[in-house]
This record gives sequence, C-alpha cells and structure tokens, in this order.
Amino acid sequence: ADACAVDAAGNTPLHHAARCASPIIAALLLDTKVDVDAVNREGMTALGIAAAAANWDLLAFLLEHRARPDVDNARPALVCAAGIAEDDPVGVRLLLKHRARVDARAALERTALHTAALAGHVRIVEVLLAAGADPNLVDQRGTTALMEAARAGSAGTIHALGKRKPELDRRDGTGRSALMHAAQARQAGEDAVRALLALGCDRNLAADDGRRAVDLAALAGRWPIVAQLDPAYPRPSSLDPPATGTLDDQHAHLLDALRFGHWNVADELAACVREWPRAMREQLYLALCDDPALGAARCWLLNHVVEALAPPDDGAPLLGRVLEQLPGSAQAALELLQRGAPVGGAGLVARVLQYSPAPLDATQRALVQELVARGADPFGGTDAAPSTLHVLVAAAEDGLATTLLRRGCDPNLRDGRGDTPLHLAVARDAHALVRELLLQGANPDVANACGETPLGLALTRNSTLAHWLDWSRWRLPLRPLRDEDLPDAAAVGDLDAVTRLLQLGLSVDATDARGATALIRAAGAGHAALAVHLLDAGADFTRLAHGGVHALAAAVSARREAIVRTLLSHGVSPDLRIAGIGTSLTLACALGEARIVEALLEAGADPEAADAQGGTPLHAIAQYAFGCGDVVIARSMFERLLRAGAKLTTRNRGNQDALLILLGAREPPGARCDAEALRLLCDWLVDRGAPVDTQDARGVGALHACALHGLIGCVRVLKARGAPLDLVDAFGRTAAQVASLIGYVDVAAELGLGGATIPGPRQTLRNPARAPD
Repeated sequence: ADACAVDAAGNTPLHHAARCASPIIAALLLDTKVDVDAVNREGMTALGIAAAAANWDLLAFLLEHRARPDVDNARPALVCAAGIAEDDPVGVRLLLKHRARVDARAALERTALHTAALAGHVRIVEVLLAAGADPNLVDQRGTTALMEAARAGSAGTIHALGKRKPELDRRDGTGRSALMHAAQARQAGEDAVRALLALGCDRNLAADDGRRAVDLAALAGRWPIVAQLDPAYPRPSSLDPPATGTLDDQHAHLLDALRFGHWNVADELAACVREWPRAMREQLYLALCDDPALGAARCWLLNHVVEALAPPDDGAPLLGRVLEQLPGSAQAALELLQRGAPVGGAGLVARVLQYSPAPLDATQRALVQELVARGADPFGGTDAAPSTLHVLVAAAEDGLATTLLRRGCDPNLRDGRGDTPLHLAVARDAHALVRELLLQGANPDVANACGETPLGLALTRNSTLAHWLDWSRWRLPLRPLRDEDLPDAAAVGDLDAVTRLLQLGLSVDATDARGATALIRAAGAGHAALAVHLLDAGADFTRLAHGGVHALAAAVSARREAIVRTLLSHGVSPDLRIAGIGTSLTLACALGEARIVEALLEAGADPEAADAQGGTPLHAIAQYAFGCGDVVIARSMFERLLRAGAKLTTRNRGNQDALLILLGAREPPGARCDAEALRLLCDWLVDRGAPVDTQDARGVGALHACALHGLIGCVRVLKARGAPLDLVDAFGRTAAQVASLIGYVDVAAELGLGGATIPGPRQTLRNPARAPD
C-alpha cells in the first residue's frame, strides 16, 4: 500500500494517524519514509492536527522524529496548540522547546497569542508571553491580543497581558479599542471592563463614528457596564429604582408593551427583566402563547429573556406547560421547537393529541409532525389515550398515522374494546390506511372483545376492503412485509396475494434468500396464470437465482411443459443462458423431456448452443440415452435436433462427440447401461453420419468406450461400419487391450486380440473377473 497516498481533502495516512491516542500507527508510517511535514488542503500538517487535538503524546513523538513546527503554507502548530478547548499549556511548552517561532503567523496574520487570548486561556498566554510573544502585534484587521481578551471577557488574560505593558488604547480597523470591545461583547462582563479600567484604558476614547465605550454599552442595553463606565450617563426610566415599581407592575407593563407592539418600551425593560427569576420570565411566554397573532412578541421574549433550551428546575419544562394550553398554544409550541426546545418525556405525542381534540387544524398537525421529527416519544400513551396510533386513526389523521407506523408503532395494539387500528380503519373505510397497516404487519384475523375481526367487519359492511383482508391461501407473516414475501406467495401460487403485494409496493423482481424471484418460483411450481400476471407486471425473466437458474430453466427443470410454452409465448428468449449448463434446451435434453425440447425448438432455440465446456443439446441427449434405456424417446429427440440443424460432428472441450458420449466415454468402466438400447441408437447415429474414428482428449475412441462397458453389440456395429481397430489411447492401448484388462474377454476377442479366448463356465467360477475400480 502507498503510505504517501492522499484523500480528497489532501490528507495522508499520517494526518489521520495524528488523531490516534497511541503513536504506534504513526511510527509504522514513518518507517516507510513518508513526508512528516506534508500539508493537506486545509493547511494542516500532521503535527498541527496533533496539536489541535491536544494529543500531546503524539505531538512529542512527531517532534522527536523531526517534524517541523513551522512549515511553509501551513498553519503553525503553535497556533493550533494555543486554540485548544482547555487551558492546557503542555503542547505550547513542547513546541517552544523544539524552537517553534513564538510569533509565527497563521491565516489573517494571527499569532498564537491572538488565538489563546480569544479562547481565554490564561496559562497558555502566560507561557507565550514568557517565551517572548509580542502583545502589540496586530492581525490583518488591526486586532491585538488585548482586544481579543477583552472580547472574550477573560479578566485573567487581561491581567496577564497587562504585565507586559501593551498599548492599551490602540484601535483596530474599525476604530475600536479593547475597552470598546469589552463594552459591547456579550461574552465580556463587568469584571473584564473593571480589569481594563484598572490597567488605565481611556474610557473617553471615541471610535471613528464618534461613539465611546459607554455609548456602545448603552446601545447594547448593558446598563450595569454603562453605570461602571459613567455613573452619570442617562439611563431608561424603567431602570431607575424609584420609578420601577413592584415586579408585578413591571410584569404587567411588559406584557402590555409586547401585546401592543411597543418595542421601545420592551427594550427599556429588557435589562431588568433578565434579573427576574426564570419561572417569572417564562410566565410572560405562557401569558402570550394562546394567541397565534402574537408571534413577534413571543420571538422578542425568546431573543431577550426566555431560554427555550433551559432544563426545568423543579416543575415541567416550558414546552410541557405550553402544550397544556393546547389547542390554542400550538403555534407557540412550534416556535419553541424551532428554537430547539427539548422534547423528552414519555408519551409526549399522545399528550398533545389528548389536549388537541379532533379534527386537528394545520398548525396542530404541523406541531405533531415536528414533535415526531425531533424524536418525541410516539409510542407511549395516556390514561385517556393508551395508544397514539388509535387516536390518529380514529381522528382520520391518516398521514400522521402512516408516519408513526413507519417509525415502528405496533399496528396490532388494542384499545379498551380490544380494537386494533385496523378495526378503526375498516370502520372508516380508509383504503389507503388499511393498505399501510397491512404493509406494516397488521393482523386482519385478530378479534376484539366482541369477537369481531377486521375481515368480519368489512364483510358485514359489504366493503371492498374485504378483498384486502382475506389472505386465506398465503398467510400474512404478521410483521412488516418485506420484498422476499413476494416470491414466497408466488411459490404457493396465490395469484390474489401476489397481486395485492404488488399493489402494496413490493418489487416485482424482489428475491428470496436463494435469489429466486417470484417469476422463478411461479414457473418452477407450475403456476401458469401467475407467471403471466408477473410478466404483465414487468417481471424481468432474465434474472438469475443464486444457483444460476432463470424462470424458463426453473420450468424446464420442474418438467412443466405448459409453463415453458406460456413463457415462450410471452416473449421469453429460449436461448437464455443457465450458469454451468448452457441453455434451457440443453437442460431439457439432459432430462429427456422430448415435448419440452419440441417446444423450445419451435420457439427458435439454437440446437448448437454450447455451455462453458462446449457441451451441446445433442451431447446432453447422448448422455441421457446412455443411462435411460428408452430408445424411442432418445431417438425422437435426436431426430428433432438433427432436423433443426444440430451436427453429429460437434465436439466439446474434451474432444468428445455425441457418439462417444452415447457409448459411455464419460462414465467409469462397467457403468450400468442398457446394451441393446445403446446398440440400436449407435446403429442409428452411425447411419446418419456419426464418425466412428473420433478420439477424445484421452485418446478414447468409440471402440475404447465399448470396451470400457462390455458393449459387444456396439462393437460389432462399429466394426461393420469400418471403425479402426488399431487406434490407441493416451496410454498406448488399443480397444482390445482395454477390454482384456477390464475382463471383457468376449469383447477383446471380438476386437481381435490374439490369444484371447472366451473362458468356460468352470474357469469363470474358478477365477471370476475383478470388478472395475
């Protein structure tokens, strides 16, 4: 394997090994002389990846193997180590020990000190400063490390930088100083502003737009910081203690402002509302959740004072309390879900349906869909509704019911009357839902407390659904239907079941565990009407099972003449290949099915089609004739093939023709056969031009084959037709010698072996011939 290969992101195997906890894989890769400083498309080396992952063992290993901390066109490893999640200076110390440049620049000209200051890593900042990092370096936006520390709100980092006498009032590209960043950054609190003021930052310094730090804090509504920067700065009257009144007054005042869209008043109250207990802030949302038209007011609350993601303190979460106000609060609940509110709790969907009486409107339906999509429990129930699925089916919410079924809801759950969802769907005559329930494993034969089954209910109502519920021949598996169920139903020959399964969406070319399609199963079992139906439905007759058999071959092997003719009449090619056999014609000949052979030839089957070993249908008949003893059938098939154009001179890969195979050239010596039948067939084939001097790859000729099996009648026929007696096999033996060796002395004598005499009865009893091995 190429250890230097790269993936689409430019990563070498060493880049991926840099994320491993152990350096073993990296060591194996380095032994292959890979480039330890290779850079991927993100500008990262393996050393940088190890540093960014805080993988200090691997970082030390790579440094010991001469990985460079600073590589051209790559992000410096020191910057990566400074920006990790935890304030751990081990990696920074390691890199500095190996002469990493302390002020090395990354993208946007940022240094490790910029990165550590923005992350609020006090210890890493102290190590970098001790190594000589310059606190006054700026990046492309004119930002210093002190500005980043102020933006992060890290008082400890500000103190550490302050010891190095940085430029306190330096301004960035937007004209803002560190104090201005702290005044407006959400992450920065009063302690960060206090630390900057303690260093001596100028609170009256103005930005390019003329705004001071206190102005920026006021614009952001950060009134505690405004008071810290300038106690005399004008504040909203709502923040003035004498004018604020009680919490209840503020609560009512804010609710009125939100209801009537007085956003300036709401913004003035926002700062003090954030100091309220969380339960009181959530009461604001609950008070506004009944009116769908107050979406803007609820959005303001979620943006400023209410946390949708906050876990409950003691009682129910905010979403749960909003759901208790359904159906009017559906829109408010949807807005909470879109903000990421947690959807935990057993039976949450059932509770929503309990609070939302049928029929559901569009908003309530969207709420249920959103809950299910976000993972709310659709399976649990309530005392009033033990099954969510029953409620949806009864409410005619077929779309939601289908969604729950496909997410795994049990279609055979019972309610208090013993009814399943299928009972309720049949009572509503809901055809689409009934089909979906059957597809998901519903049982149409289960009875309720009154002894009534869904099928019986459909028959009582004279509903057309009875057709869908009657599975008397092929029984439903009582689990979600799978594609392999179609071949199973086809094997039984249940045309109605197959038709319904196809209408339920099962693939017509679905296969079972053996790779057989429904068409193959129907053809093999002799179900002609079903096979025609499957062909009309678009079944692929060229598909092969795992054993290499297609539908036509299955019908031939099962000796189903009617099915064969049906398939051929519907356009199935008679010359489709069968793995290891050739064509269906070869298979029919091997089975001795003369009528099927006739049907295939009438359909245009190639009489010379050969298999992988060169065997033709004529060879298959010869092999069949050797063991069957039925001269009439064998001769009729020979005649039909010869009329169709088959050649007696065609040989297989073993150089055997039909005559050699007929005489047992493929069989072991002494194989069981009908000598008289073979004599008649041999005489017939030779009369029609079968060559008598052919030898196969082993040198076995027609007379050798006769000698192997003691076919003296065939020997006489061949001698009379001029078969050469002196042909030798691969071992240099003539046919007479083979017969003598095996013990067929009469055959050897017939073949002219000198000195060979036919033993008398006494000699035969005294020294019987040995059976061939």
